[in-house]
Amino acid sequence: MLRRMLILLPCLIPLFASAQSAEDFAAKYSTVTAYEIRPGVLMIPRFTDYGRVCEVTLERRLSLTPQDEEISNSISSKSLSGILEELAPPSERGEEAKYLLPESSVFGQSSRIVRDFQSIVVKEDGTTSGGVEMVTIRWKDRPCAATRKK
Repeated sequence: MLRRMLILLPCLIPLFASAQSAEDFAAKYSTVTAYEIRPGVLMIPRFTDYGRVCEVTLERRLSLTPQDEEISNSISSKSLSGILEELAPPSERGEEAKYLLPESSVFGQSSRIVRDFQSIVVKEDGTTSGGVEMVTIRWKDRPCAATRKK
């Protein structure tokens, strides 16, 4: 019995020695705050120096749990429309410009659509088959605070 323990001990030590704590991560990396704005859709906000939101990024979290209705990293257009109404209602975002911004592009199967409103810019990154994988909403009159570097 003792011999088995002595044989297994060197194998187990690296497992416990490499375990990382919350303090280890905080010392090495910047903290990012995210909110689950819809089931499986994360919203990652950035703020001005005065604490107002200046930009939000929306991403669908790819998850393989039984609660998921589908396995996809795309945000549905219905869900995206509702989120946009919630975060930047028409009264706040203003009228949409007649044309897309020049940053809009299609490369192979990837697409970037950049929509310009009076007060915000909405950037949708996705695929040409219609899936939107990441959305960034940026308020024009709210400069974001500098990002902390580690």
